[in-house]
Amino acid sequence: MQWVVIAATFALIVIALQTVMNVFVLPRLQPSQVTGSQPFVSILVPARNESLVIERLINSLLAQTYPNFEVIVLDDASTDNTKQVALTAANNQQNFNLRQGQPL
Repeated sequence: MQWVVIAATFALIVIALQTVMNVFVLPRLQPSQVTGSQPFVSILVPARNESLVIERLINSLLAQTYPNFEVIVLDDASTDNTKQVALTAANNQQNFNLRQGQPL
């Protein structure tokens, strides 16, 4: 039983030493050197029969603080009112796009 304690202690010491080494040796990420506008990001949301949760999701995505993005919802042949709920939640925002998927 004592060897288990010794092995666990040794393992924790090795992990601690590795962490300290990482702090001093690994390079740090630098702030972005990009000047001007940020890269354009497209967020694709596949949705099939998601009318109960799609409004909250779209509201959350459109409330992002990143300045240069679009939200694309792919209504994948929903049989409920996912499309209508998504359009209502988007409230005609220009960075929102709803696409209709192909029939299954």
